[in-house]
Amino acid sequence: MVRDLLMKNLCLLVDLRGDDRASGLIEGAVHEPAIGAVPFPTRVPNLVQQWADQNLVVFTCQYSAHRAPQCANWYRQVTSKQQRVAILTGGFRGWEAKGLPVQSVEAAEQEQQAAADRAAIVAGSRIIGLA
Repeated sequence: MVRDLLMKNLCLLVDLRGDDRASGLIEGAVHEPAIGAVPFPTRVPNLVQQWADQNLVVFTCQYSAHRAPQCANWYRQVTSKQQRVAILTGGFRGWEAKGLPVQSVEAAEQEQQAAADRAAIVAGSRIIGLA
């Protein structure tokens, strides 16, 4: 469903990943790392303004287990009640498992893929600590 909406410009897909983006990219997703020099909750008011014209904002990370739900919740608390906020079930790995198109990042090899998954777990743990 998200792929169809994304292709029709009916949603904004927000990729919250950092180093784990080495796994690959979803075409059309915007990159807004959950963990950065400025904490995500501090960036939320600017993001709400930036994405105010979107009817649906969908958050994703590697598995959508920690970063996506947490950032979606922070975003939801500030955005208008008319804007829908969602999480991409299964995250990037779920998208990939369904056979949906993925753009390679420098043709990531198996070890890079494993390293990206390890980075996702670390990042997820860090975001939970921010709550």
